[in-house]
Amino acid sequence: MLSSLFFPPKWRDQTSAYRSCSYRLIRRRQLTESPDLGDQESVALVTYKSFQPHAKVTGFDGEQWMTWPDYIGLGWKVTQERMKADWKGIWDYALPHVRATEEEVARTEETLGFRLPESYRGFLLASNGWPCFYQDMTIFSTDDLLGGPLYDAGRIPLDLPECVESMAIDGVVAADYFTVAASETQNDVALLGRPGTPAEGAVAWWGGEVMDRYKDFLEYYLSMLEYNKLDIEDIREKDGPKPDGVIHAVLGDNPYDDGVIILPRSAAERT
Repeated sequence: MLSSLFFPPKWRDQTSAYRSCSYRLIRRRQLTESPDLGDQESVALVTYKSFQPHAKVTGFDGEQWMTWPDYIGLGWKVTQERMKADWKGIWDYALPHVRATEEEVARTEETLGFRLPESYRGFLLASNGWPCFYQDMTIFSTDDLLGGPLYDAGRIPLDLPECVESMAIDGVVAADYFTVAASETQNDVALLGRPGTPAEGAVAWWGGEVMDRYKDFLEYYLSMLEYNKLDIEDIREKDGPKPDGVIHAVLGDNPYDDGVIILPRSAAERT
């Protein structure tokens, strides 16, 4: 286990059951269960087991295949429910970014030297990154893929020999991957298989060890939605109902707040 290796004591001291590797492994085994999110009308959600990629939805024009904007809208609904439950402000929250243009994605690919796998490419063309998508993890934007603090944090497990060896034990060859989601406060990263390698298009979630593997970025994204829903259940059980007169996700109560905007309910409902 390498979970305490990378970040200064300030962050390691903050580690709780929410952040522990063993907690996430236990929760992974519970993904086939449907957590009780309450009777809120806005959470018309189903579990990851039944809500598979490329599902169909009924719209104004009849039955249609879901697209990335649909999946991002689903993710935002889950985020809103976490915000409502999280009245003590355990986590930071942010809106998904505005989509990247085809030109922005193409320029990034030219710099990287390869075309991005289609599933992640589709995400960027619908939302160019999403801060705090799952706990403190941020899905990379086109800029994050090329450099910056998140890029540097995401490179750590790919550059440290002990991490590379740990991945190899679970069949993940570090050289075959690049980082597409990371955190500056915890060591979880999502690694996406490079084109032309055996891992092409697949995602490996690493957090001190290989937590899980997914066939593509969409499958990883939907799995993280399920972890978010499980967090909602845990937060409600731990903190109880929100007292009258208190907004959820209170800004400033989190001693590790890094300045990411936490949206009050009124702002979330206007989106």
